[in-house]
Amino acid sequence: MPNIRSWLKYLGVFSFFWKLYRAPRARRYDMTFRALETAFFLPKDVRNVVVAHHYDLAYSNIFSRIMQFLAFKSLVWQKERVDILIVVSEYWKAYFEQFGFTRIEVVYNAFDIERYRRTPEEVARFRHRYGLEKKPVIYIGNPQKKKGTDAVYEKLVSCDVHLVTSGVKSLDIDTVHLELSHDDYITLLCASDLVVLNSLFCEGWNRVAHEALLCRTPVIGTRNGGMKELLEGAKQKPLEIETLSATVDAVMASREHYAEAGYAFASQFTMARFCHRTKEILCAE
Repeated sequence: MPNIRSWLKYLGVFSFFWKLYRAPRARRYDMTFRALETAFFLPKDVRNVVVAHHYDLAYSNIFSRIMQFLAFKSLVWQKERVDILIVVSEYWKAYFEQFGFTRIEVVYNAFDIERYRRTPEEVARFRHRYGLEKKPVIYIGNPQKKKGTDAVYEKLVSCDVHLVTSGVKSLDIDTVHLELSHDDYITLLCASDLVVLNSLFCEGWNRVAHEALLCRTPVIGTRNGGMKELLEGAKQKPLEIETLSATVDAVMASREHYAEAGYAFASQFTMARFCHRTKEILCAE
């Protein structure tokens, strides 16, 4: 039987569209900011800034696919009203250029670099608390189909390692699955010897991969969407599922090299850089 409560929330879509239409017209604004998902009814005679993280309908439910599709089409149809389209990687800049947008700017994700530091004692306590001792720890992300976690599990389950997942669990795989606060999640990344991310959709960037690199933990990952720019810039190994076990062995044998190369790249994406770039774009004539 359908979950009535979960479907009732979709009735709010009518209120959602009305608010999107009404809000910028009820008062006079010099500039509006919209996410791609809300790029409906862009007003005239206002500077409209739209932020697009990524666009990929794969693995979404039917209602989400319809909403994403309509939002994307609405954005394209209204491109003359979009003064600035902000994207999060060069991949998405190239993607939207083919639809005729006149000004596309890349603003990369920002991170508080100091938040990703953990002492050896903190890492040791975390491993002991969750029974992650005596063997290497490999974090493989959220156990969801769109993240390709099941394929990674099948390739690495026979290895003598702790396979760890976290977050929303929609796959029945026998990993050490943890529900953590964000601070403990960062400690998990610091406690991991390696992170393996098999995203099957076009990522905007990939904050999990970036955060792992800030923790000086190497990442093996797919090259979908903006994730390609991140991992190639950080000089990390690409993920080929058929040869994953051999790639894991190669990275673990040179772990320090990949850890330092990754951190050197990832640590450039500071809050100060983000603020400077955003101000530069918005204040330009």
